[in-house]
Amino acid sequence: MKQNKLSKANVVVYVGNTLTEQHRDRIERFLREQDGVFGTRSNHRTRQLLLVDYDPRVVSATSLVQGVHDQGVDARLIGM
Repeated sequence: MKQNKLSKANVVVYVGNTLTEQHRDRIERFLREQDGVFGTRSNHRTRQLLLVDYDPRVVSATSLVQGVHDQGVDARLIGM
């Protein structure tokens, strides 16, 4: 019996410098709660960027960015 292989990709999302710490935490929590998202990472030196690990068979990068837009953030997809 063949097992399903884990499909994993990541995307870099630009969220800008104007978010408060609380708003940024809310965006990261929103992303982590999406089906197919394994997690988010950021760096204190590049707080305007979020790296999102996800399963592209479950959720698309564009739908993740659209979800961030729906949270009131002018996010941009800048890398895959």
